[in-house]
Amino acid sequence: SRCYAAAGLGFINDPTVIKLLQESISQKDDAEVICCAALSLGNIGDVSSVPFLIAILNPVKGQELRKDNRIRVHAALALARISRGDIPPETRKSILDEIVKSAGDRESDVRAAAVIALGLMKSNESKDTLLALLKDSNGLVRGLAAISLVQAGVTDSDTSGTANTVDMHVCSTNSFNGTACAGTTYCSITGVLTGGSAQCVMDGRVPIPTAHGTVNAYVFLRD
Repeated sequence: SRCYAAAGLGFINDPTVIKLLQESISQKDDAEVICCAALSLGNIGDVSSVPFLIAILNPVKGQELRKDNRIRVHAALALARISRGDIPPETRKSILDEIVKSAGDRESDVRAAAVIALGLMKSNESKDTLLALLKDSNGLVRGLAAISLVQAGVTDSDTSGTANTVDMHVCSTNSFNGTACAGTTYCSITGVLTGGSAQCVMDGRVPIPTAHGTVNAYVFLRD
């Protein structure tokens, strides 16, 4: 299909291919084709694609290509992928600003994609946004925000050069006493951020939950 073709082009770093993919996401094409084209542009990582991806991530009102959140989700992930390459600092800052903006979107799947993207970008500047999203109305967004905070390696005012431990706790109730869940602890994990490298070493692994119906879960991050 055309979507698969667009996805395959993501492995060809050629100016003609890049232009073709950029044109695909600029037109009112099939949503799946736009999504595949966006991811391909992210894989190629050419900075000239950034304005095209930003335009579909946070479109001007009335200029949306399609009212399909999948397009915006894929745009956020593609921008995060590009930001991890060798690009100018001002371009990376522009990408970060746009993803932070989408993190406040009214659609929960767009917020979730933004949270994942912020984790991939590994920027300390995303700390306030991710901390705020720990209180999001959507449980998936809250959980992803906690994971992205650890993944991004955000730091606090701890002594420079020393280990910085970050704990994530998943609790049965919306109550945390500062060190542990006030109710039942479903699972917990510890990450050690070492010096200025912001490398996270996991001391534990969140276990796979047993399916037993609908439950409430609350995520707390302790730094």
